[in-house]
Amino acid sequence: MRRRVALAVVAVAALAFAVGSGGFSSVTADRTTSVHVVGDEDAYMALEYPDEPVTLSGGEQYDDAFVTVRNQFTETVNFTVEYDVSTSEGLRASPARDTVSNPSVGVGKKRDVSVQFECQSSGDHEATVTFSAQADGSDVSAETTEPRTVEYDIGCSSATDTATTEQTTAGA
Repeated sequence: MRRRVALAVVAVAALAFAVGSGGFSSVTADRTTSVHVVGDEDAYMALEYPDEPVTLSGGEQYDDAFVTVRNQFTETVNFTVEYDVSTSEGLRASPARDTVSNPSVGVGKKRDVSVQFECQSSGDHEATVTFSAQADGSDVSAETTEPRTVEYDIGCSSATDTATTEQTTAGA
């Protein structure tokens, strides 16, 4: 009887080694992922800006909103827009007076970020605004991965030349 039990144990052990433990070392599985990419105006941190050059003409000074940021998150966020303006000679740029200093924007609300152009000489001038944006909330955040640009063609028809003004003042 002992011999039968020993043979049975050996047979079961041999069968276990032959079949394996039932584990596996690798798996191949098909997975699908869908990412919905939207444009700047449809994102949670929506950015609305012109993609064609903006034409301004007929004056000495212009205030223009180069971007409107809209909060499409589900909570209030703080928007930060950093920008740089390059202008041709005869044109000066600075932050516009109407640019909001409070960056907090409620759900569904928007904020304009503006630049002020001041003509230093008559004629046609060009400017480029390059900007990036960031939104931060208590549970959300977003930022642009690449800078955006807005091009301007500015006609200064009645600007007073700075040099002429200085000469007139000095000669009086």
